[in-house]
Amino acid sequence: MREVRLRESRGAGWWDELTRRSAYDAQARRAKVAELKLKDLVHRVQSKLDTLDRLLQERRHQSMLIFTAHNRFAYHIARRHLIPAITHQTTAAERKAILDWFCTGEYRAIVT
Repeated sequence: MREVRLRESRGAGWWDELTRRSAYDAQARRAKVAELKLKDLVHRVQSKLDTLDRLLQERRHQSMLIFTAHNRFAYHIARRHLIPAITHQTTAAERKAILDWFCTGEYRAIVT
């Protein structure tokens, strides 16, 4: 897309042009395949969030630790459910306070 300056040359119709080119251009086809993979990944992430929503609701009286592979996802979950997140950016004092409150039941869930 950058090499052929598709956005500059086609303006708002650049995506349609990329789709058309994917029928005969290997680079354009790779871009379309990458788009499909990205959409599939996003769909799976949304499914995980929907499942987490359901679990947090069904087990709202139980303590829960939520583990993620990426800090960005942990912060997203923390904001979405208003629960504390522990990451490498969490200070030692804050981490201790969060864990203490979790142990006493003040927090019912933590995401990390």
